[in-house]
Amino acid sequence: VWHDLYMHTVDKSLRPHAVEDARLSADFRVNFRATTGKASRWNLVLHLLKVLVTYPTRGQDAARMLSRSTAPLESDINIVGSAHVDVVLELVAPLTATEAVVFVYLEDVDPDGAVTYITEGQVRAAHPVVNTADDARVGSFDAFSRSFTCSDMQPLTAGVPAAISILLEPIAYRVPIGHRVRLSIAGADADNFHLDAINQTGTLATQWRIYDQGTRLRLPTVQSKPEG
Repeated sequence: VWHDLYMHTVDKSLRPHAVEDARLSADFRVNFRATTGKASRWNLVLHLLKVLVTYPTRGQDAARMLSRSTAPLESDINIVGSAHVDVVLELVAPLTATEAVVFVYLEDVDPDGAVTYITEGQVRAAHPVVNTADDARVGSFDAFSRSFTCSDMQPLTAGVPAAISILLEPIAYRVPIGHRVRLSIAGADADNFHLDAINQTGTLATQWRIYDQGTRLRLPTVQSKPEG
């Protein structure tokens, strides 16, 4: 089943109910030095660095992202499949901005504050969803799709909120009782994505506004089987 969590700017939380005030939002200055590091999943194709990919600095990395967390869980959450993130995003500056690249990370925060990377997703916001599978099962990786063609691109307009949907890489992961689920949003992954080329065809925004209403994390979950 889907387990939906919604952004609440007032207390920087994720909650199971959506806000009613459409004006609530968080301004976010894009830090183009945000990164998952050179030893990330992007290095695993060739594994050139020959080191374990453990993301040991996720706690410190939060300062370069916009993060929202649940309260400590009252029971385990078993995530199986692809989570979805819907972000309602407005380009704030510069006024000529037409582009944003949105990186989202799902994380597990233990009672001591240690952060474990679970999975991620990213998209160039100008690439719209062109197909939705209404009958897709919970956690399906093909629930919606993009063509990624120039002909379908829809540059954003500064000052106009846009709804952006992102599929995260499929995962099977249990977030234990007492831990927190955290959603982190960034505008760059400096060691793995070179965004300068985008400015040849558009203008990357340096400041965003993310609205609470419409911004949600959808977790595909299954119930734990009783022991014994």
